[in-house]
Amino acid sequence: MTGTFNSLGHLIDNAIEVHHLSAPLYHSMLRKTSDPRHEQLLQQMADNEARMANLLEEMVERADDDILDTRLQYTREQEPQAFIDSITPEANEISLEQIGRLGDELHGYLIGLLEGASQKIPATEGEELLRDIIQLEKAEGRSFSRKANAAYEM
Repeated sequence: MTGTFNSLGHLIDNAIEVHHLSAPLYHSMLRKTSDPRHEQLLQQMADNEARMANLLEEMVERADDDILDTRLQYTREQEPQAFIDSITPEANEISLEQIGRLGDELHGYLIGLLEGASQKIPATEGEELLRDIIQLEKAEGRSFSRKANAAYEM
């Protein structure tokens, strides 16, 4: 389903919701592996997703309401739950490659969503907020890659 964001706050709420939905997804995948490396990576990623949701919520709380109310014309590709459903591995036993692909898709979606909106936002303050969030998302993606590589090398 596609839809147009009405405000910057709504766009950021979408990113927060994706993080909130990702944490239980990683937890649910714990049942699909018996490899302790995979379990450790999945637990770390679930914790990271919850932490990212909290960080973004704190950023929104500190942001000026006028900035969050900035109107922008931007269309997302999917609702958060539909997106999470679309990237959820179907296999009964998951591999490290599947976990890596899931993390890459998740971070790619969020970064694409935020970068696309940053090109459409007219307010400088809103640009700064989005830039900060994008940097956080990119750092989280790099952290995921390092952890996945470390799990693979174990």
